[in-house]
Amino acid sequence: MVDADTSPSVSVVVALAVGAVAGSAAWARREQTERLSRTRATASAHQHAVLHPIPRSLGGLRLAGLYRPATVGSAVGGDFLEALDTPHGTRILIGDVRGKGLQAVQTVTDLLGCFRSQAHETECLGRVAACLDRQVRRAAEARGDDELFATALLLQYPGTRHELEAVNCGHLDPVEVTAAGTRELSVSAELPLGFGALGSGAAVRPHPVPLTSGATLLAHTDGLSEARNSTGEFYPVTRRVADAPRHTPDALVRHLDDDVRDWTHRLIDDIAVIALARR
Repeated sequence: MVDADTSPSVSVVVALAVGAVAGSAAWARREQTERLSRTRATASAHQHAVLHPIPRSLGGLRLAGLYRPATVGSAVGGDFLEALDTPHGTRILIGDVRGKGLQAVQTVTDLLGCFRSQAHETECLGRVAACLDRQVRRAAEARGDDELFATALLLQYPGTRHELEAVNCGHLDPVEVTAAGTRELSVSAELPLGFGALGSGAAVRPHPVPLTSGATLLAHTDGLSEARNSTGEFYPVTRRVADAPRHTPDALVRHLDDDVRDWTHRLIDDIAVIALARR
């Protein structure tokens, strides 16, 4: 039995101990929150340094872009996208490097640097693709990696006519979205970047792609189309994008971002999406 004279002291000690534990837990939660905020800020800065934000308008186009790395806490993975205003028109690049990790990020960084330079300096879109092809080959030789390659879709909007020019290097076909429905637009494909097929002989001739008034063109990486639901079914891009309430570039990208995460609940690959329409 506790003596009546000492029980208040015991109560005080218990109260102090409980307060100390509660204060320590609150401090730990605050530290964890601040550390997570710093990590996210660093990741965001890193992402913007490598993958420049897609502007809402460029040249004669309205644009919207999306990038979602599959790895939690990662800023950049193996997917890439870029849109530039150049003397040759608005030029767009989207693609996917084989592999993951730091080497994939380095390849992405090198490819984007090459594109940002050559897109301004090189008039022919096919020759821009050839420069990217050589860039991947140099990286593969430097690393001794015979399996390094990247798929890519290059688009150009001269603004002088209502169509795009496209060079498809082993990438997925773009999707046209209109009030009448959605469809894939077949673009004849070359081999992926890194196989050396674009640097020999004459430059690849760009493929014409219609861009009609009221239509939005959607290009994406396979992280979107290969996202699986709980039953293992792939995400049906063409069908799901038709359910978007509006078909502007921004509305389509926001719809896809929300819808694919509802579909899969867990991304297993990076996702890059770019949507564009005439202004």
